[in-house]
Amino acid sequence: MSGLEHLSGAALRREQERTLAAPRMRYSLLARVLFRGMDLVYGRRRTLSKFKVLELIARVPYQAGSRWRTWR
Repeated sequence: MSGLEHLSGAALRREQERTLAAPRMRYSLLARVLFRGMDLVYGRRRTLSKFKVLELIARVPYQAGSRWRTWR
């Protein structure tokens, strides 16, 4: 059994409301530039193609770090 606590439906709802009521985190300047550029190229609507490109871009730092560790 995992170490996660099993919550009832009512407890899950309370935690969701608590999370939604918490102040939002601010994005870094680099993240805001990325999002703004994505909006300029792909539009502001949330589309599958925009999501796929964002997922591809998000993988780059992890893949680069993985390659760097194998080359050392």
